[in-house]
Amino acid sequence: MRKNDFINGLINFVPKDSINYYINILNKYKFSFFIKNPRKLKMGDFKVDLKTNNLTITINNNLHPYQFHLTFLHEFAHLKTFLKYGRGIKPHGIEWKTEFQKLIADSIERKIFNIEASSVLTDCYLRHNHFNSNCQKFDLFIKNIENPFWLSVKDIPDNTFFMLKPTYRKFKKIKKRRTRYLCEESKTKRQYLVSQNAEIFNFNFLLK
Repeated sequence: MRKNDFINGLINFVPKDSINYYINILNKYKFSFFIKNPRKLKMGDFKVDLKTNNLTITINNNLHPYQFHLTFLHEFAHLKTFLKYGRGIKPHGIEWKTEFQKLIADSIERKIFNIEASSVLTDCYLRHNHFNSNCQKFDLFIKNIENPFWLSVKDIPDNTFFMLKPTYRKFKKIKKRRTRYLCEESKTKRQYLVSQNAEIFNFNFLLK
């Protein structure tokens, strides 16, 4: 596939207005980049051909644009650490972690992620002495974008704001009390015990 054709196709998978970010990387680094059909056990990978030293990044084609971009940053961090350190480092060691954090921070600064996504990623990856390589909070955030009706109160983290069905009143989840959760209504600041199975309409991670 010609490079221009690949770039035109890539637009369908990446976050809005981020295509120049990818073009700059593809112009600067020599590697193969493939978009694959969904794989059950991984969203992307980075490989080195031991015979030719050719580098390859693959990303699944069924990901939300934010998830696609984060997966690309994960694999691109592997590529950059390989170029810098070779094979003599741990796959997810401090060298990779540092590079991944730099790439996330750069994407946030470029506003590739929106404010809410940036808040989630900062909480998972960029806070002092806190790095979660498997950011379940971000996975929840993506699932909520794709289907805002599937969650209940028990599914979301503490200190998360949500709208309770069917009234659409806004609450903040505080902590668990046996089978219920103590929640604070945003408008009145009154606290209520809400069933863990109560359905919510929407939520966000902008902690206030």
